[in-house]
Amino acid sequence: FAHAITKRSTSRRDMVARSGPLSLFSALNKMFPAYARTDDGKGFRDGVSEMQLNKELQKNGFTRIRDRRICAHKRSEDPNGAGMYLFSHLQWKDPSQPEEREVLIQ
Repeated sequence: FAHAITKRSTSRRDMVARSGPLSLFSALNKMFPAYARTDDGKGFRDGVSEMQLNKELQKNGFTRIRDRRICAHKRSEDPNGAGMYLFSHLQWKDPSQPEEREVLIQ
């Protein structure tokens, strides 16, 4: 799933959130809610949790980095909910690009 909706980048500045509404788990929950287990009890209890998904992604080559900016927020304080830990060298696929849209459709 994560490989299907993201692409690798050579820049460390390209990052995707590990938590919050802009994360891979949030995308999974919106696209396939039956496969996500959420804290609010609305998800499928046999689904994958955000923590499990992030651990599996790291085991499979997704690089976790800590945001070391002075203004970096803890997840509980971040208005986007992303927090200080992100996946680096990663971008969302862009549906406005024909070749990436074709991959997303498949």
